[in-house]
Amino acid sequence: MRDWLWYGGNLVYFRQFFSDICGSEISVDAINYARQKIKDIRLEQGSLPNDIPFGDKQFDLVLLFDVLEHVEHDQEALDAIYKRLKPGGNLVITVPAYQFLYGAYDKFLFHFRRYNYSQLSKLLKNSGFLTKFHSYFNFWLFPLVLVSRLVEKVLNKTAKYAIQGKNDSFLNSLFYRIMRSEKSILSRKISLPFGSSLICIAKKNAN
Repeated sequence: MRDWLWYGGNLVYFRQFFSDICGSEISVDAINYARQKIKDIRLEQGSLPNDIPFGDKQFDLVLLFDVLEHVEHDQEALDAIYKRLKPGGNLVITVPAYQFLYGAYDKFLFHFRRYNYSQLSKLLKNSGFLTKFHSYFNFWLFPLVLVSRLVEKVLNKTAKYAIQGKNDSFLNSLFYRIMRSEKSILSRKISLPFGSSLICIAKKNAN
């Protein structure tokens, strides 16, 4: 999974649906690594909320996957994205769910926070967005995540396996298949009641 993220796997995937696609990343190392793998997609260094690249370009769609939790000033970040969307443009955003799950793994990944739907919905509304769809996901794995975080808090021990990033192809494959099983549910716009992550699709006013 790490290699997929670092070389811009999301961009490669979405290229099959969009003719004009570009990406931004705060890490120069990640950009340089990705550019070696994907040479026909524009990649620029940038950060939220005050350093969005690509000049004055406005977008039909912004994909913000597991980014907002890394931004200290999240409301300002959403304000900035709203301004860079075309009228009627859409934002698809995913974030880790539930602050009570916040722990050492989040700190290791430099997360400022986790979200529930009411919190994220309020931020989106304050920026001017209309939420079209939302759902929690990683529904099936949520009990395992919950138990892991509770053990971590009670025993004051960390899930070293996760933080050390050890690669177990069997577990990766198993977890991928479990998570993929939710795809058919979400694609039918059915909202899952809880999960370790949250997705929202929001729209900018067309006027």
